[in-house]
Amino acid sequence: MPPGPWKLPLLGNIHQFVGTLPHQTLRNLANQFRPLMHLQLGQSSHIIVSSADIAKEVMKTHDAIFADMSHLIASKFFLYDTTDIVFSPYGKTWRQLKNICISELLHAKHVQSLRCIREEEVANLARKLCANEGSIVNLSKEIDLVMNVIIARASNGKRCKDQEAFISAMEKTLQLLEGFSIVDFYSSIKVLPFLTRIKTKLERA
Repeated sequence: MPPGPWKLPLLGNIHQFVGTLPHQTLRNLANQFRPLMHLQLGQSSHIIVSSADIAKEVMKTHDAIFADMSHLIASKFFLYDTTDIVFSPYGKTWRQLKNICISELLHAKHVQSLRCIREEEVANLARKLCANEGSIVNLSKEIDLVMNVIIARASNGKRCKDQEAFISAMEKTLQLLEGFSIVDFYSSIKVLPFLTRIKTKLERA
């Protein structure tokens, strides 16, 4: 294993992320242990790459070896027990999903056919911003709204009836998907999802 910071029994390096922003902690640690660093987060072992050359080796030269994603409790709950295109293990099923995605969703003709929707919604946003000239506008929220309207129209052919509720549900889901839970670091402790009530949070999202 590559070198890394000192570890506590059971916790590993989890304590070093308490009360800090994860990306800043990783940056500070990487400055000490570059280009490769080993972190132990509970029961899960992680290798941190902080070199462009080694990152190229991992992501391009040997991408098939490192293609599998970590199975998080949120991804198992929301994404069909991790059988979707993002978390599905690399292999025949994943390649089939990729081919379907490229041919049905990302094909140039299909993307071009949705151009009118994108242009219409961006024009609507521009008109809305002009109408609120001189007022304070939460641009991030407005852009999120436009993106979700475009996705809804592209997938369903129309806007959602309750756009605010839809966006709120999407934000909650993404927050749960993008963040690690303590359960993800101790996957062998089957009672932990119930003790932390993470399962209840996922069901309510």
